[in-house]
Amino acid sequence: MVDFMLLYRVMKKRLSLVLFTTTLSGVLCAQDATFAEGLLRRKMYTEAAEEFALLLASCPADSAEAIDFKLRLAECYAKTGRTQEAVQFYMQVAGSSTTGDHRATARLRIAHLKLEAKDYENAIAAYKEALRNNPADHETRYNLIHAIEQLKQQQEQQQNQENQDEQEQGQQEQQEQAVQQVPGVLPFY
Repeated sequence: MVDFMLLYRVMKKRLSLVLFTTTLSGVLCAQDATFAEGLLRRKMYTEAAEEFALLLASCPADSAEAIDFKLRLAECYAKTGRTQEAVQFYMQVAGSSTTGDHRATARLRIAHLKLEAKDYENAIAAYKEALRNNPADHETRYNLIHAIEQLKQQQEQQQNQENQDEQEQGQQEQQEQAVQQVPGVLPFY
């Protein structure tokens, strides 16, 4: 016969141990996050990235902590010039976040990175997505306008360069034809 009181006491101890361990890991996680935040404030981005990566690995993938750690990790990557990794983490946050604020923040930071890289078309798309998540953000609206102006300027420069190249090509062809029409003069090749 099973002694239910004994079973109850054993299960209660195990449950207490699990709850204690979970609480302890939460406290340790908070302390580690504080340490990583301190590294970030001190502009020790590489070290902070390592800490945030460890913290991210230690928490559930879709938890609020994981989203915060991904944002911080992406920030560290962006500051150290690891733009691709930063964009990947920002995209994860934008795709998995349940709050509009996190999505808007991630899209806004992607847009800033794209703008810095002079990838104006993708920057414009990211700014528009950020505005969908936070339509009242006037700074994002200003940055969108700036990105559109930069894209227009880039397109004008490309068009001017193409026109100049065509003119130079036409002039070169005219010179070659003029040399061929002069009797007794051999063209130089």
